[in-house]
Amino acid sequence: MGDCACDVRVDQLDPSTTPSHFFLELTPDCNNACPGCGNGYAHQKNQPRQPAAQWRTVIDRILPIASRLRLTGGEPTLHPEFEEIVAYLEARGVPFTVFTNARWADLDAVIRALADKQYLEGILVSVHGARACSHESFTATPGSFDQALANARWAVQAGLPVCTST
Repeated sequence: MGDCACDVRVDQLDPSTTPSHFFLELTPDCNNACPGCGNGYAHQKNQPRQPAAQWRTVIDRILPIASRLRLTGGEPTLHPEFEEIVAYLEARGVPFTVFTNARWADLDAVIRALADKQYLEGILVSVHGARACSHESFTATPGSFDQALANARWAVQAGLPVCTST
C-alpha cells in the first residue's frame, strides 16, 4: 500500500475534483476465465491478497469522501475475508454494491454475508449473453451461465436486490 493513491491525505483533496465512488478490487481471483476481464491483475498468478485489516484501513481513509463503494475483483466473494469486509462496511454505514459473476462457491455463506444489510445497494451480476453459448464463449467456463442464473435466483428469493449487467 506504499504507492497506493490512498496515501494521499484526505484533507488535501479538492472535493470538487475528487471522485466519490470507489471500486475496491478485493482480489484478482476468479472462477471464470474472461479474456476481457477489467482487473489489472487477473492474469497474473500468485498475486498477494490484501487482508481485511488492510481493506479496513483503505475504507477508513476514503470514508470522508466516499459516497459509495463497489466491491469487485476478480470475483469479490472469493476473497477469504469477504464476510468480514462486508460487515465492516455495514458497521461504518457505507453504501456498497457487489459486482459479481454469481458463481459462488458457498451460496449460503454469500447470502448470509449480504442478508439484512442496510447499506447494500445491490448485487450486480455479470451476464455475457442471453444463452449459455454466448455467455460461456466469453467466460471460457462451461456451466457458468446456469450456475450464475441459479445463484442470482436464490439471492432474489432470499430478498437481496439483484440486477444484471449484460
